[in-house]
Amino acid sequence: MASFHFPGTRFLSRACCVAALGLVGCSGREDWQVETQPVRGAVLINGEVPENAVLTLYPQGGPIDVRKSKPWGKVDADGTFVLQTYEQGDGAPPGTYDVTLVWRKDPSVLGSPDQLGGAYDEVRESQWTVAVEAGREELDPLRIDGVKIVTKPGRPQAPPDEPTR
Repeated sequence: MASFHFPGTRFLSRACCVAALGLVGCSGREDWQVETQPVRGAVLINGEVPENAVLTLYPQGGPIDVRKSKPWGKVDADGTFVLQTYEQGDGAPPGTYDVTLVWRKDPSVLGSPDQLGGAYDEVRESQWTVAVEAGREELDPLRIDGVKIVTKPGRPQAPPDEPTR
């Protein structure tokens, strides 16, 4: 009885074994991603919920990964947000961050005006620092008072010298 030997058969079977072993240990994370933990918080501006405002966290001391990812969250109608770094709700890596905040008049329109007039969108001028700690999923609430709202969704503001009705 004759047997056939195909060149590369050993290489192919070894490659399949290595690939299979690699899949067994996969956690769903890419090798460049760092561990995150769930983090949530809340924001109020002048006692009002800034629905659809976006907070972005900039890591102090350098990037958290090779792609320079930044955790961020979008404020819901109840004033809460959930941070994400790589996928929805995954949170943020432990560390200390500077925070920026932008509240677009119409978040569905690219370049829509920031209702905060750009006062909090520069990380170099950030007024807030948060610490994401291992095992702590809730950030202290961020309350911002005395802020001039440039425009409010759905209703334009009258110029300051004209009375409102």
